[in-house]
Amino acid sequence: MNSTTENGISEILTEMSDMLGSGRFPHALLFETADAHAADIICRYTAAAALCTAGGRRPCGQCINCRKAQSGIHPDIITIEGTGARSLHVDDIRSIRQDAYIAPNEGQRKVYIIKNAGDMSQQSQNALLKVLEEPPEYVVFILTCGSRAELLDTVLSRVQIFTVNTNAVEEGSEDDAEISDGIIEALINRDEYSLLVTCSLMRTRRQAEGTTRRLYAVFSSALMMKYGGTGEKVCADIAAAFGVNKIRRICGVLEKARELIQTNINSTLFSVYLPASLAEAAMQ
Repeated sequence: MNSTTENGISEILTEMSDMLGSGRFPHALLFETADAHAADIICRYTAAAALCTAGGRRPCGQCINCRKAQSGIHPDIITIEGTGARSLHVDDIRSIRQDAYIAPNEGQRKVYIIKNAGDMSQQSQNALLKVLEEPPEYVVFILTCGSRAELLDTVLSRVQIFTVNTNAVEEGSEDDAEISDGIIEALINRDEYSLLVTCSLMRTRRQAEGTTRRLYAVFSSALMMKYGGTGEKVCADIAAAFGVNKIRRICGVLEKARELIQTNINSTLFSVYLPASLAEAAMQ
């Protein structure tokens, strides 16, 4: 396996949902990041997505499996965490290996989260390798580590690796902040006219870049708050106003908008495209 991608948190969450929807979800994933908080959010989201029973995009955030996963009480999500070098003992891994062959309690899958997997000794990693090589079809392993160099090559060859880029988004100008705040307020209030007027204030490429960059950062943080993350008040307001799927759709619109800006799209066309696309994502 051992394919590697590097993305921000929101892009990785979207990729987890996309892989589930396309039926190509791997049985073992490794998230490489030194940010323990980001790793926790991604693990929660991925576990919920793996167990979600919704027919559409997963996780839905509404079904019983999603709610239990978000609350940390789902019996089919088993978590162990390393607390220092070689603190994940071989007996811990052997216990997981034995438990993996017991059918799930409630869900269609059984998810094992191993945080700080680099804290496994070589003996522990070899014990894990045995079940990674021939896992039951209903089992998903989610590993996190600060650096893949902490793990044996044989383990890395059995997982799909995602490197998490948690670099902060650059701050924009005061004008960018004012415009983005106006767009957020219009979306929360479901006010299409105000949305159209506020988007028309972006008259230059620099303004469009700064505004969409800030909006993407804020809505990404709001999405993370749905899975235990923290953020500014505006992120909490968005999280309270919209469900997971709508926030994800808005993030998708903003990703597309940022791509269009790089193609030098006509500013008039952009000022029409953005409010129409955001309104469709948020209000329908």
